[in-house]
Amino acid sequence: MGEMAILMSSAFMAVLDVARDSMQAEICMEGQTNLLFYPELSLTARRMMDFLARADELNRLLEQRSKSVKVLIGDETGRPELKDSSVVISRYTVGGKDAGALAIIGPMRMNYAKVISHMEYLSDAVGKMLTELMDYNA
Repeated sequence: MGEMAILMSSAFMAVLDVARDSMQAEICMEGQTNLLFYPELSLTARRMMDFLARADELNRLLEQRSKSVKVLIGDETGRPELKDSSVVISRYTVGGKDAGALAIIGPMRMNYAKVISHMEYLSDAVGKMLTELMDYNA
């Protein structure tokens, strides 16, 4: 905004700051070291851990839109680091708008039916809780 920023009110600048913050992806990760315990992933574990540490690249994988749970197996992930694994991604909404994603990365031999049903339930629950919190704080 350059020189125009001086003319803007402090309230408008605060709104602009909040908008910028909300545009940033936030990635929370847990259990990534569990990947080291799957024998079929042991050879690629270091590359996989390096990929998980790169938030921008991980975010691109998680941004895949789908009305239901999306399952990517091996090369379908588009990532060489994940060629021996599967990724299950489930999007959640807050206030009816797409707000984020939950994902599980594991071996190709995972119990897909169980993981998919858990992901559907969890993403629905997260979306409902966040929607209620947003309504409560509004």
